[in-house]
Amino acid sequence: MRGWGKSKSAWNNECTLSDLVADLWEVVDAIDVDRLHLFGESLGGTIVLAAASENSKRTVSVNMSNATFRGKGGR
Repeated sequence: MRGWGKSKSAWNNECTLSDLVADLWEVVDAIDVDRLHLFGESLGGTIVLAAASENSKRTVSVNMSNATFRGKGGR
């Protein structure tokens, strides 16, 4: 998550769900993983659901806790 751990990018008002999904896939690409199980809590759950919807071929499963999703349609 932006602004946590060793993250170089801090939160700003212009950060979108698409930005956070892109961050997730950037990390996955950096560790060279082809397919994975996604789990997210709270906002993380929303992020993994959107990520799985965007890139289902790389997603084995999705688990969410305390999350909601706002967007256009689900797949």
